[in-house]
Amino acid sequence: MREAFSQHFAADQDRREKLWGNCLFVFDTNVLTGIYRRSEEAREAQYKLMVELGDRLWVPHRVIYEYLDNRAKIVHDQAQLYASSIGELQNMLASFENSTRHPFLSAAAYNEFRLVSEKVLVELGESREFHDSRITDDDVKLKLAEIFDGKVGAPFSEERIAEIVKDGEARYAQNIPPGFEDRGKHKGSTITEEITKRYGDLIIWYQVIEKAKAEQRPVILVTGDQKPDWWAEQSGKKLGPHPSLIKEFSTLSGQDFYLYTYHGFLDFANKYLDQKTSESVIEEVRESALLDAEALDDSAYESSEEMSSTSFLSVGEDGRERFYNKDFSLFANEELRALVLEETRLSQEIHDVERRRAGRKKLLAVAASDSSRVSDGAKKRLEKDLILLTTNLKMLQRQLSIVRHKLNVFGFQQDLEV
Repeated sequence: MREAFSQHFAADQDRREKLWGNCLFVFDTNVLTGIYRRSEEAREAQYKLMVELGDRLWVPHRVIYEYLDNRAKIVHDQAQLYASSIGELQNMLASFENSTRHPFLSAAAYNEFRLVSEKVLVELGESREFHDSRITDDDVKLKLAEIFDGKVGAPFSEERIAEIVKDGEARYAQNIPPGFEDRGKHKGSTITEEITKRYGDLIIWYQVIEKAKAEQRPVILVTGDQKPDWWAEQSGKKLGPHPSLIKEFSTLSGQDFYLYTYHGFLDFANKYLDQKTSESVIEEVRESALLDAEALDDSAYESSEEMSSTSFLSVGEDGRERFYNKDFSLFANEELRALVLEETRLSQEIHDVERRRAGRKKLLAVAASDSSRVSDGAKKRLEKDLILLTTNLKMLQRQLSIVRHKLNVFGFQQDLEV
């Protein structure tokens, strides 16, 4: 049975020890781009580990291509997270400035809150500037270039890429892993580069297989990918690498293969490679993976939940702003224009906060049903986030009600409930 279905017994202790003792370690693109979201401690721990892997570390050409292609956007998005936090804290401060309007806050408490908030705003601003500067002065890119010197595989030829794209069409149609979850990426595009991106996972897969075959060594692939085109799942729980991946890898290369999440890899590296990655770093990475899983459900949430605040403003196919019930010429009134733009901004912020609250609630439900997946520390941070998001939501809703009341004065009769 084990011989006939060896792909289902890849986690056996003897097999695992043999694999860790001789394999090549390969990091997927998302593990490299994830460095930008790590704390300084976690970032330095990752650098240290990769350096100590020595000649057992190897990276496919396609991984580095994707990393460099996505790097600037990821850096920008990180800077925007700080900008968003700054805006939320400023809104919270503003909501307490008027001592005659709910929610009430004593002068002493407000002054203390203001002083602490101003310090936080300074630190958030410095962090935003730091991430902005990474677009042109990227310390992560320079460090990875140093670590991966001489360890990057050769690119496939254009002919080989074309073969993989053709092969990928047939594989994706049959839900053959990896990568079939990307079948909708750049759907309908006729641009060769965008079509190729649809099959990025498959290109990486074949580059890893060819390396294993050439070196006659097994491979451990470390990924941040959460999708079922890499993992076997049951009732929302990952059971391990998709068995068909292990089978195909063995068939094409003659070598063993295993797949780990990054936090799972860190756990086993402490055991099998005598690493000393701290539990706080592993917990940080594990929590980040949970939030990534939450992000995968955003589209499902948005399709199943209506926004609680419908904007007065719509955007036509030509990109021109217009009202549902008023003529576009009313934008000549600057006060009206400012109100409409503010209404639109607040509506979107409320939607974003509602989405994030739904995500935190989902993760807390996971913690309640399976405590092994969420640590006590992560659970407390999620509970704190939920309280802050709820408070922020109430303040945004109050601000939106005020703006919509002012819009009603201009003659807008749309439902003003938040």
